[in-house]
Amino acid sequence: MNSSKIIILEDLPVEMLMEIFIYFTADQIYFSFSQLNNSFNLIIKSLPKLILVIHGHFDPSVLSFFNSFNKILYKFCGSRMCCGRCQSHSINGGNRLYEIYPEIDHGWYPEFHEDRFPYYPSKIDNIIHPENYSRLQSLVLPNASSKLTQLIFHGEFSRLKICHLGKCGSIILPCSMTIQLQNLRQLTIRGQQGHVLEKILLACPCLVYLDFSCRSCVPAFHFINHCFPSMKYLRLGRLKNFFFHNGQFISLLSLFPNLLQFHLIVDQCAYDVETIKIQEIANYLHQQCPLLKILVLCIHMEEHLRRAFYIGSFEKITKMHSLFNYVEQWDPRLAISSHEVYYQYGQCAVTAKYSKKNMKLTHRIMDMLDDLSIVYWPDCQSLLNVLRNETYNIWDQDVDLSIEWPFKSNHIHSKLNNLQLFIETFQNNDFNVEYYPDRKLFSLSSVNEKSARQPHVDIWLWKRYDEHEIKPVLQLFDSSLKYQSRLMSDIYPLKSVTWLGRNVKIPRQSHKIAYKEYGISYMKPIFIRNNCLHNLIDGRWFYNR
Repeated sequence: MNSSKIIILEDLPVEMLMEIFIYFTADQIYFSFSQLNNSFNLIIKSLPKLILVIHGHFDPSVLSFFNSFNKILYKFCGSRMCCGRCQSHSINGGNRLYEIYPEIDHGWYPEFHEDRFPYYPSKIDNIIHPENYSRLQSLVLPNASSKLTQLIFHGEFSRLKICHLGKCGSIILPCSMTIQLQNLRQLTIRGQQGHVLEKILLACPCLVYLDFSCRSCVPAFHFINHCFPSMKYLRLGRLKNFFFHNGQFISLLSLFPNLLQFHLIVDQCAYDVETIKIQEIANYLHQQCPLLKILVLCIHMEEHLRRAFYIGSFEKITKMHSLFNYVEQWDPRLAISSHEVYYQYGQCAVTAKYSKKNMKLTHRIMDMLDDLSIVYWPDCQSLLNVLRNETYNIWDQDVDLSIEWPFKSNHIHSKLNNLQLFIETFQNNDFNVEYYPDRKLFSLSSVNEKSARQPHVDIWLWKRYDEHEIKPVLQLFDSSLKYQSRLMSDIYPLKSVTWLGRNVKIPRQSHKIAYKEYGISYMKPIFIRNNCLHNLIDGRWFYNR
């Protein structure tokens, strides 16, 4: 072996070690390298950009080994909670939806059992001290104690830029804040009293993202006499006794002239009820928030004001503001939003479990079609979902795919032109198959389930007509379709897009097809929760959740 020199790991330049360790979390570094030797320990103990990811089963020796951390992130193993970073989703034609925690807190704060989670949040709070974490820039926890929160707002973590604490113990801040957290850019803090909001804004004048929730009213601000131009993403809920037309709403909006994203969940005042005038709300948003791209407005209304006489036509509401795309009413809420919003409870009985199961089924079917080299594309309402950057339709969560069939004679699986063999191929891949010959439609579901009532994917069979035709077409004569004879040039060549987290193909002229199928307003859906007849007729209200 011709080797000039062998270099041991600790002899590498510190800069090179930093480049290596940037790809590891603190616990990975500790368990992989801390037992090498003392000199190497001195190097890794003081790494400047350490990320600590705390799982349910966490070894406390990791905390005591390192001098400081750059980021501390709490993460549950095996649950849907993963708050490691700010989630960003593309919606509304490419606008970004930023969120740390979901709209509803339920499910994010399970019962902690010391035998399963020996370092649950209250104990983690007690370990985090300013003298040991002077370099801390990012802190993400599902909840935090009053003690830790007080330390943060008294400026003990001076470098902190990102702070998401979820539900916190009550914090006490003086009326006139002399300490300002100039570096703090993102903050989530929930479960506070309403009067704390003003004090947080005074203490954190440079926030870009704020998620604040309480279970009380937010009184008028007395100390704030300026706006907050840096604020771009604001989430407020659930504010009690809120008024839209006495100056409270417009005063709130005037503080944040550069908002891009605004979530507001409020309760009407029960003892001094005002009639909600949606057009005035739209006017306030136009005047005060001209840059707004994403909106969620949820109003918990008093009973006698929930009738259509007071709310107005849902179709008219969608014309009042460019972001009033979705209007939903279900007692006691009225929700107006720019994009699809799914709530954990109080929603259509099928939306949660049914839709998630159907997405898994869709991925399985797409995998099968890919394996068979069968070209497919989303169609009908699923094509709308792709064009609108949605996951699924809130009222009809079944997925529609289209294929060209029969296949050409030179297709690798032309034998599947035999209908029975085609059905058996689906069945051999563990799908239940229902075929509707009059509609030229396969309906696929999981084994032992009937498609009409359970999650399913419809596959439409389009037939090619190109012999002696000036303009070759794909045809499918079904009464549910309006554009039944589609130009081949509208379909092919298919375009690649991302949907459901994977690459799929859609028709070349997808917008033209959607326009012909659904009309000029195809990009602006209107959902009326009280009219969920499709799910009711199909018996999905009794779906096993």
